[in-house]
Amino acid sequence: MATFLGAAVPALLIILVGIFWWIPAVEQTYAQKLNVPRPEAPSRSRRLLDLLCASFAALGLVAVGAQGGSLILLTAMALVWIALHGACVVDVRWQIIPDRFHVLGLFGLAGLLWERLSLLRASVGDSGALPELASFVIPGLAPAAFLWVLTVAYERVRQRPGLGRGDLKLLAWLGPAVGPESVTVILVASLAAGFFLLARASVSSGGRSVQRGETSDEPVTFPFAPWISVGFVVAALVGA
Repeated sequence: MATFLGAAVPALLIILVGIFWWIPAVEQTYAQKLNVPRPEAPSRSRRLLDLLCASFAALGLVAVGAQGGSLILLTAMALVWIALHGACVVDVRWQIIPDRFHVLGLFGLAGLLWERLSLLRASVGDSGALPELASFVIPGLAPAAFLWVLTVAYERVRQRPGLGRGDLKLLAWLGPAVGPESVTVILVASLAAGFFLLARASVSSGGRSVQRGETSDEPVTFPFAPWISVGFVVAALVGA
C-alpha cells in the first residue's frame, strides 16, 4: 500500500496541477502571442471537460498503480495525458498546438520508454533489450511519417495547407509512446472522425453556410487533435 501511494499520489498531483493550472497558463501565454483576447473564465462545459479528463486519467493511474506500476511509469503517463489534453483544448480554440505540449509529451515518452527498457532488460537481458525496444518504437513512428509524406505531397499538388504540423508532431511522439498496434487504432479512429468532419465542413464552415455547388478559395480547416485523443481513448479501451 505504501508503495502504491508513493507512486500514485505524486502522479495524481501532477495531473491536477497540469490540467487545472498549467494548461490555462499556456493558453494565457499564447493569447498574448497571437494578440487575441485572453481566454475568458472557463465555461461550465470546459470545467466539465477538464473534470472528466482528470477523472479518466486518475482512474487509469490508479489501475496501473494497483498492478505495481512504478513512480516513473505513472509520472510518464500523467505527462502524456496532460500534453494530450492541452493539445486538444488549445487546438479547438485556435487550431494550433503549442510546442510546449510536444516537449511535455516527449518527457512522458522518455519515461515510458525507460520503463519498457527496464522490463525488457529483466526479460531478455541487456543484449536483446535495445533491439526489442527499437522494434516497438520504429513501427510506432510509421503512421506519422506516412502522413507527413502524404501532407507534403498534397500541399505541393493542391497548393493548400494539409494536415497541421502540430498534428503530425503529436502523432510522432504518441506513436512510440503507445506502440504500433495502438497507434494504428488511434490513426484509424481519428481519421474516420476527421473525414466525417471534413464532409460536414464541405457544406458548412466557420458558422457560414457554404452552398453545394459553390466554390471557395479559402481552405476548410478544423482541429484534429481532439480526434487523435478520441483514438487514444479507443486504443486504451481496446488494449484494456
